Amino acid sequence: MSEPSSENAASAVSPSQPRKHNLWEDAQGLAGAVLVASFGVALLKAGGIISGGMPGIALLIGHVTGWKFGHVLFVANLPFYWLAIKRMGWEFTIKTFCSVVACGLVTDHIPDLVGYTKIAPVFAAVYGGLLLGIGILMFVRHRASMGGLNVLVFYLQEKMGWNAGRTQMAVDLGLMVIAFFVFDHPTDVLYSVLCVVVLNSVLWFNHRPDRYLGK
Repeated sequence: MSEPSSENAASAVSPSQPRKHNLWEDAQGLAGAVLVASFGVALLKAGGIISGGMPGIALLIGHVTGWKFGHVLFVANLPFYWLAIKRMGWEFTIKTFCSVVACGLVTDHIPDLVGYTKIAPVFAAVYGGLLLGIGILMFVRHRASMGGLNVLVFYLQEKMGWNAGRTQMAVDLGLMVIAFFVFDHPTDVLYSVLCVVVLNSVLWFNHRPDRYLGK
């Protein structure tokens, strides 16, 4: 039996040594993530509901104050960047900063480019949550995020022993409780819960580092 050629052996990628994304791959991946996630957020905003995590916090604050989503998302993330540098490093922090700015700008300008005649909350919850989940997944696979809340929950897990998944769930639950007192219609809170379920289902079923070799 012939030995495998050195060229074929060199081209094989070991699961224990995933090939790192290059600059071009990161650029196109993050650009796609911005477009997908921003459209998901725009659907949620048009449907009058929120998601979980930092996008949900920004949507809720914007709903109460009337401030633009992009402005709120940018300001709300400022306290987390030092933590991101400490825990995740400069590369992750810079990518996240650029992604947050881009998502805010794109989300705020989507209504200028796309006209809505009707957005049913259930449609916004399912499709908005789906798109936002896919966008977040794309960010994660290119070592970035839409906000520092995820960094915070993992930091608390490391320093305080708090389970990251449970902490994130508690934050999202608290957000839904606040929304119950803010929204005019309680059904909008139920649609927001549906959005959180859809979003986290996307991440749960698709974020499998053991099956994805890119870094």
